[in-house]
Amino acid sequence: MDFTSEKYSNKRIAVNTILLYLRMFVSLSIGLYTSRIVLKVLGFEDYGLNNVVGGIIAMFAFINNAMINSTSRFLTYAIGEKNDRSVNDVFCASIYIHFLIAILLIILGETIGLWFLDNKIVIPEGRSFAARWLYQLSILSAVVQVVSVPYNAAIIAYEKMSAFAYLSILDASLKLVIVLLLQFTPYDKLIVYASLLCTISILDRIIYGIYCKRNFDTCQFHIKWNQNLFKRMLAFAGWSTFGNFSFLFYTHGLNIILNLFGGTVVNAARGIAVQVEGVLRQFFINVQTAINPQIIKSYAQNDYDRTKMLMFASSKYCAFLFFFIALPIMIETPFILRLWLENYPEHTINFIRLTLLISMFDILVNPLFTVNVASGKIRDYQLGFCSVTFLFMPIVYFATKYTGVPEIVFATTIIMNSVALIVRLIVTKRKLTFSYREYLKNVVFRLMLIFVISSGVMLYISNNLNENIFRLVVTIGCSSILLSILIYSIGLNCSERFFVKNKIKQFLGKMKCKKSL
Repeated sequence: MDFTSEKYSNKRIAVNTILLYLRMFVSLSIGLYTSRIVLKVLGFEDYGLNNVVGGIIAMFAFINNAMINSTSRFLTYAIGEKNDRSVNDVFCASIYIHFLIAILLIILGETIGLWFLDNKIVIPEGRSFAARWLYQLSILSAVVQVVSVPYNAAIIAYEKMSAFAYLSILDASLKLVIVLLLQFTPYDKLIVYASLLCTISILDRIIYGIYCKRNFDTCQFHIKWNQNLFKRMLAFAGWSTFGNFSFLFYTHGLNIILNLFGGTVVNAARGIAVQVEGVLRQFFINVQTAINPQIIKSYAQNDYDRTKMLMFASSKYCAFLFFFIALPIMIETPFILRLWLENYPEHTINFIRLTLLISMFDILVNPLFTVNVASGKIRDYQLGFCSVTFLFMPIVYFATKYTGVPEIVFATTIIMNSVALIVRLIVTKRKLTFSYREYLKNVVFRLMLIFVISSGVMLYISNNLNENIFRLVVTIGCSSILLSILIYSIGLNCSERFFVKNKIKQFLGKMKCKKSL
């Protein structure tokens, strides 16, 4: 890859990241408002019921999550090879596969899932009918999302983040309208809420389909059969399925464990924590979504030096962005919750803080996973993660059962993710040449040092001020200044600091020129 094309690719990453952040800020503003109203309108029990019932269907959707990885990888790889015929073959094969997954999801949902809902889930008295409706609508929404995957994957693979951003903003705006209508409906609010969300899923599917057909010649469906490609995609998805099953077994298994030992109110607390995490996750997912296609395309072109550079950069810079938002929230969680929700379930404060700590591991492992996806060989990566997950989940269950402390779920998960990170790092090194020392020194140790120092200083400042809006402002301002200093002095290496200095000098030079004019 020549310098010009690399410079263009870096510029594309920057532009796509900006567009995704525009999407995020609009969605964030709407999401914070709607979540407050939904919690208030539904109440703690219905909010928790919505969280745990939706989780059952999400567990069965693990096959589809695997095919998302497979479809995105094969589409992006074919685009990187600049082979339009291959891109269309992948798209058509993915359409067939996702319709089969949709049928399988319906079968699993209406048999095993329905039995689990009726016999194992703790449902508040008098809410069985609503839970049934919610469950069926969740199945329909999941099926619609399954058949939408090829179109969503194509938009991201072609790096058309402007369309992705605008369509996501439309989706968030429609959900705002739903919440406003929800306050005035005379019918069962949980059923109405689920029905309208399902309607939005169907509308999203139609819009994404129309956009792809109009803008990508390679995304026109034709009745054709490429048996070799079909087998390769399914083989790749097979190991991805295994990994996604263990991930969902872990994430939604935690929901079920909390439900068994704490009921729907504890599920509501975790639902709020997951929502906060989901919002903050966007601060690094946006960057990684913009970088991932470039990682896969660089690997497809055998440019392994650039692949390694992008992998390191994705982990480190995404963590920096996450720190700026997560640190003030972790320090001021109680005050922020009172401003945002007024009333909230017990355990919510601790759940949010622990969940944000856990999300740090996702920042580190997502680029490692992308490199493995780019290589087309994910068996060892998935086996490593699955082994750790299946080993730790019984420990989480019995620890919660015998301690009776819901927070133990998250504490055990942090230990589990630490072990899983080591295993994933070992596997990734077989696909891409880099030293453990280089990764630990340039990424892990720098991030840990920044987090420990900034957390300690900000806790000291916060504890010496009265809890009010002034302290919140001081916390945000001081943490931003402190993190900027620490990131520059500790987080960046010599070449990165040199790059930042030059950019600052160029910016100041332009400002002086404008003033002189």
